[in-house]
Amino acid sequence: MSKFEIHDLGEPKSYLGIQVNYNPNECTLKLHQTQYAQTILDRFRMSHSKPTATPLVTTKTDPKNPKLNSDIPYRSIVVSLMYLANGTHPDLTFAVNYLSHFQRKPTEEHYRMLKQILRYLNGTVNKGLVYHGKTNVMIVHTDADFASDVTDCKSTSGIVIHLYGDLIVWSSHKQDCTTLSTTEAEYVAISEGLCDAKFVYGLTNDLLENVPRPITLFEDNVSAICLAKKQENKKTKHFDVKYHFICSEVECKFVTLKYTPSVNQLADILTKPLGKMAFQKFRDALVTNIRNEKRLRMAKY
Repeated sequence: MSKFEIHDLGEPKSYLGIQVNYNPNECTLKLHQTQYAQTILDRFRMSHSKPTATPLVTTKTDPKNPKLNSDIPYRSIVVSLMYLANGTHPDLTFAVNYLSHFQRKPTEEHYRMLKQILRYLNGTVNKGLVYHGKTNVMIVHTDADFASDVTDCKSTSGIVIHLYGDLIVWSSHKQDCTTLSTTEAEYVAISEGLCDAKFVYGLTNDLLENVPRPITLFEDNVSAICLAKKQENKKTKHFDVKYHFICSEVECKFVTLKYTPSVNQLADILTKPLGKMAFQKFRDALVTNIRNEKRLRMAKY
């Protein structure tokens, strides 16, 4: 058997641009990208810009808006922000994902919206994720914005998954199919969120310990919840078969669907631009100021 010399470098301090701070006394793990975020602001000369309260105000744009000069690094900004949004800034996910759709032919208006994200980042560079690991239950939030894309009328799904009481998965993306109602769009989002939850559930059981079943999935559309419990009607027969696996998962008690009002729907921040009050409410429930770990709990876990 071959032998190799190794060195113990101690506790990790950073990994692929993500800074790691572990506090054994408080049993907390902090992940943030403060240095990376500051590098982005310095690189694109936005470190002295005036911060904004939200990263995106609206998705409505003027089709007659002039095209952006090719010398402006629109794509470079999007790619830089995307790594930040996927790493430790779920509050940027929707805005960055939306503007990434226009990398091929951006307009001056898209560039102004992109600079607003940088201005928002300038005021939130210290935001990050804090893990406490207090409970082993899994909580899922799913939401959808019906026909939000004006070009193809497809809906946007938002998914948030908490495990051990902390955020581990978030997603914002345009749905593959074109739905015909709000109920169908929400139902598709539930299906996508359940797929992600099953993957996390299996991985956690293989590596750590068994997660209690059933897991809880919060949804703000009553019709979609009733449909998942097989209370269907003639208007829902056109739904794709692949989305109806939700019913079997409910039957085998893998998941329990519960209603939550839209004002408490965490995934709402991942589906559309929100006003200042609503956005900051959901943001503070997902990310934490590394210098102040007080967080707002949106769901009764």
